[in-house]
Amino acid sequence: MKMRKLHLLLATAATIAAFGVGGATLALLTDQASPSSHEFVAGTLRLDGRRGGGDTVPGPMFYLGGDQGLNPTGEWAPGDTQVRWFEIQNVGTLAARMTKISATMSEGADTTLAEQLFVRVTDEYGLEVAAGRLSDFLDEEGEPFRGPAIELEPGDILTLTFEVSLPLGTTNAFQGLSAESVTFSVSAEQVRNNP
Repeated sequence: MKMRKLHLLLATAATIAAFGVGGATLALLTDQASPSSHEFVAGTLRLDGRRGGGDTVPGPMFYLGGDQGLNPTGEWAPGDTQVRWFEIQNVGTLAARMTKISATMSEGADTTLAEQLFVRVTDEYGLEVAAGRLSDFLDEEGEPFRGPAIELEPGDILTLTFEVSLPLGTTNAFQGLSAESVTFSVSAEQVRNNP
């Protein structure tokens, strides 16, 4: 019986010793993998605009004359309508949705004539996308795009037609007035993740 206890004690000690040594040397192997590039790049939304309609000289769409382009308006009379084209190209990397058309005039400019001039903007299919008095476009909010959304993929070009008229019923109170340095612009927003 004594021998049996001794064997049991030796077996227990050997087991404890084996686990103790093995436990002390137990190691976990680890590894980590990552892609070779660590870049995050935000897309760009950028539109470039230029006057179109064959007027190849850079400058304003509407101008009296001089060396500003090939298609001057001259002085306006009641009943006159002038048509110009504005080409917009999406030179960014994200698709763009047109949101509004606005206009600015130089600071301190007289906006009296802007109350009288009527602006109508159409797309390439002749659909009206914005219309109102020039003074409406000068408002901080501009004129929102109407009708179906116009979206431009990167590289696409949109040509808008701007028709500006001085109504036939314009009175003598507007003689000699001018709307100087009017700049039209088109605003857009990203299409992706933007319902």
